[in-house]
Amino acid sequence: MEDFQKNLEIEEMKEELKKVMKKVLTEEEFKVICFRYGLFGNEPKTYREISEKMGWKSRQVAHQKEKKAMKKLIHTVRKNKKLKDFVR
Repeated sequence: MEDFQKNLEIEEMKEELKKVMKKVLTEEEFKVICFRYGLFGNEPKTYREISEKMGWKSRQVAHQKEKKAMKKLIHTVRKNKKLKDFVR
């Protein structure tokens, strides 16, 4: 029963993270983060793989979008106590 409760909490936090990500990131930034870190059913991908998937000529574009998205997420997560504890 304890494992069930823990799994339920983890799933709730994943959904909360997804909701926050969709709220603060552009669609492209959201996709880059999901692809890069293997979130929400995706396999982790390299910058080159992400760029190919998104139709960009350079892997640098994926890196720049990830960097911008992470700044937004870090700022947002710092304000959200539940997520702050979850991502530690």
